Amino acid sequence: MSVQPKHSFFMVERMQQLENDAKPFTQSQLPQSGFVECVEAIGKGPWKFIQLRGQSLDIANLPDDDIDLLGGQNSVEALLNSALGWVRERRCHIRVRNRNRDKVEFTIFSIDGRHSILFDLWINLRQFDHRQRCLTYEACSHAVIDSEPSIQRLPVDVEAAVYIQHLLSKKKHLTSERVLQRLSKYAFQCEAEDHLKLSEIIRTMIETKTIQPEAESETISIIEDRIGSPTPQSLNERFNRLIAKAQAQFLGPPRRTRMLTMMGCDGAGKTTLAHTLKENSEEIGRVYTGKHLYRKSLSYKLAVIFIRPLLFQDRERFDEILAPFVYLRGCLGLRLLRLFPKSNRVTLIDRSLIDFLYIDRKSDSPSFSRFLWLTQFFGLRVPNVHCIVSHENVMQRKQEVTAKGHYQYDEDIFQEFAFRCPTDYVAFNNDGELTAAMGSLRGIFHVMQVTQTAPLEEAKPNTESLQEAA
Repeated sequence: MSVQPKHSFFMVERMQQLENDAKPFTQSQLPQSGFVECVEAIGKGPWKFIQLRGQSLDIANLPDDDIDLLGGQNSVEALLNSALGWVRERRCHIRVRNRNRDKVEFTIFSIDGRHSILFDLWINLRQFDHRQRCLTYEACSHAVIDSEPSIQRLPVDVEAAVYIQHLLSKKKHLTSERVLQRLSKYAFQCEAEDHLKLSEIIRTMIETKTIQPEAESETISIIEDRIGSPTPQSLNERFNRLIAKAQAQFLGPPRRTRMLTMMGCDGAGKTTLAHTLKENSEEIGRVYTGKHLYRKSLSYKLAVIFIRPLLFQDRERFDEILAPFVYLRGCLGLRLLRLFPKSNRVTLIDRSLIDFLYIDRKSDSPSFSRFLWLTQFFGLRVPNVHCIVSHENVMQRKQEVTAKGHYQYDEDIFQEFAFRCPTDYVAFNNDGELTAAMGSLRGIFHVMQVTQTAPLEEAKPNTESLQEAA
């Protein structure tokens, strides 16, 4: 073809631009070793994910875009459970965020808060036929290039087809330089592997900056031929999605962070860290004592006067006996605090609502109350920072919890917050010095503010802002 030299020159120019845009770290900017180990462990763990697009993960050149991975529910759970161990070992901090059951946002932060990587862990990829059908890992697993590694890839023509369907479902205009660069790379790779028709379609998309009907039909045909027909939504799935959406609207945190809860076992340093953060950040308006959400209410004061003397219990045990009432009154108090803030800045609360349903916390066998089901219908799922500290450091601060009880508390809180929906949860290692912890948390908090303001599927971590905040 006479136009082939033009296209080849165009593609080479694009590939050179991609290489020039890469920004490897200098020696002084290299991520901490623990963070590097965690990122590398994702490619070697006991799980299976398909990377949907982008370059292979390289710690020497961190991507400034999120990394989309498609996996099963078991793989997502295995990865998150391993990540809790990384936090306990002081190798990283993590954040888990979702507003539906199809995708989990998983972010790894370096201990100093200067670097982060965001992974979109897809369970149901609803990006076909205008989101009427979806792909799952089980449906795609037989088509991967190599089934051995933890992070797998689809053949380039299938991957390009999935990406074009992604652009169609998101109704994206082809004006973004990032999108054009990615399409250019796919056109070059498809041409090199003799997928000439798809390569020509992609080049036409780049030149016209539009997605032609032929591109839509061809990409669906490729996916159906190589993978199979994407699964349509059943009536039951649609009903469950509507229920989940309603639950997210009622319980989910607002788009903009106005309240943040600090939680952890007794001696985890959550209150000290909260006050230090307030004193050194203009974004924090005040620190609010979580137990005041119910203890300052008239109904609770009457219960203390008339019921507590009959039970012969101290204040903490009395609160545990009245756990469902305490939780519901705390939910009301949190709603009122949100409706009538005393400041336009962020309020830090040194206790989470779910703490009011956690009983026997100073024993070897703490657990959630049997009324935990209340959290599915009542409350407000404010973003949470869970301070995780080694038992040795806890004993230096407060000698109130046993080693077994302390471990069980962190495990139960993680399992409840990381796997519920909706959620916005940070597992934060607080074993370091106070000043360093404050700087790291400020960087994480900055990312939380950005992603709360932006739409969930478009929010990206800002590494440069993290460095400034830290």
